[in-house]
Amino acid sequence: MSAGIAEFGLNREKFGGKAYTYEFARPLPTDGRDNVLKGAFHSSDLWYVFKSLKHCWRPMTPGDWELAEVELTAWSNFAKYGDPNGKSAGKWTPYTKDNPKFMVFKLDAREKESSAMGDPIKP
Repeated sequence: MSAGIAEFGLNREKFGGKAYTYEFARPLPTDGRDNVLKGAFHSSDLWYVFKSLKHCWRPMTPGDWELAEVELTAWSNFAKYGDPNGKSAGKWTPYTKDNPKFMVFKLDAREKESSAMGDPIKP
């Protein structure tokens, strides 16, 4: 989906708007069952955006709670200010021709929150 999202960002720029593009790249922790969706999939970020991890049966880590706070803050700032960074300059920049980057929401190898601007992760 990243190609279509990137095209949307360029279209917004062309007409004077902004698009804050992102990719949720946190593979959800699994509880070990074979029939449970694995990885980061459509809607898996909703537990984070609404910081409702306590309602999830998956074994969330402290890093998941940190990531949820980052996402909740960004979405709240966007709703209030039209900018996920809020009133101050932040690290999430709009997708443009000169800055073709997404915010990649993720944890690092030690399960610490490490979201940053970058290229979408290739499957």
